[in-house]
Amino acid sequence: MDLSHLRRESRTALELAVVAMAPSALVDRLAAVAGLLEALGELPTDSAPVIAIVPRVVTDARSALEDWKGWHDEYLEKKIAPIELPNADEVAKLRRMCLAAQITSEVQAKWLNKSEAESFEQMPRENVLKAIAHCEAKIAALQSDSTVAAPEENASAI
Repeated sequence: MDLSHLRRESRTALELAVVAMAPSALVDRLAAVAGLLEALGELPTDSAPVIAIVPRVVTDARSALEDWKGWHDEYLEKKIAPIELPNADEVAKLRRMCLAAQITSEVQAKWLNKSEAESFEQMPRENVLKAIAHCEAKIAALQSDSTVAAPEENASAI
């Protein structure tokens, strides 16, 4: 990789790191190598400072770029699995089941909090289905004879 390409890549990585709010130590390293490569680009290639500094700057630039790519891949390129939301019928069923199973508003609030949602419509579908199953089990227990204890009502149902 020639110096002009390394300079462009370092400068681009620096700009992206700043915008991505990368750790300051990484941004500082990218800034240092981008600045040095800019300065070296202004000097004659056969001058003593260029000859003396280029090997270290190239090594530092490659290391900083590698670290940037690693950080970028780890924090910005994560594959985020889409969250499947419940359909309207499932939400309506959960609401009916909560009433029939006498699920308190406090428990419903715990379910929402655990799902990081503000409403049943925003809960992951999987959690809505678990909550429906919990309600069904509680209803079945309430309908069975009184010798069978109802499942304990708690937020860990989902």
